[in-house]
Amino acid sequence: MLVGNADAYLADPAAPPGPDIAALLAGWDGESVRLLGQPAADPTAPGTFDGHVFTGFSLLPWRLVRDLPATFGDLVRAVWRPAEAAGRLTVVGYRGTFIDTGTPADYLAANLHAAGDGCLIDAAATVTGTCHRCVVGAGATVRGTVSRSVIWPDAVVGAEEHLRDVIRAGADLTVPAA
Repeated sequence: MLVGNADAYLADPAAPPGPDIAALLAGWDGESVRLLGQPAADPTAPGTFDGHVFTGFSLLPWRLVRDLPATFGDLVRAVWRPAEAAGRLTVVGYRGTFIDTGTPADYLAANLHAAGDGCLIDAAATVTGTCHRCVVGAGATVRGTVSRSVIWPDAVVGAEEHLRDVIRAGADLTVPAA
């Protein structure tokens, strides 16, 4: 079973758009536990697996999945560490960019990475203001100035507003990335 974290941003310029997990899938025997990972800055740091940081995707054999309780769980303790201790964990290297988007700052960083030096503006957004290095969702309205920010679908940026390094939802919810 392929398991992926919803907050994992993966981007590899050498692969088609979307998470490149082909290396994780290639040659899997269906019995071992596999993780996608990148070399850790400190290979001995707590939380690493064979000197790698987990990058959001793993493969689990059905024999382990079927025994998991149907409640909130922890794959680290329930599956990954026991497999590692038994010599049944393989870490497959990921060469692209990985960002865990679990914080506003990292969520913004991932979106700005996707936008590159420009903007990603949905065709269903209305932009009469100025946008620089931002992501603007479907149905959003930008009348003011937006820089290095994410404007969620259907969000509104008023003509008098100047947003920088934030995430905007709705007409007035602004989350600073820092």
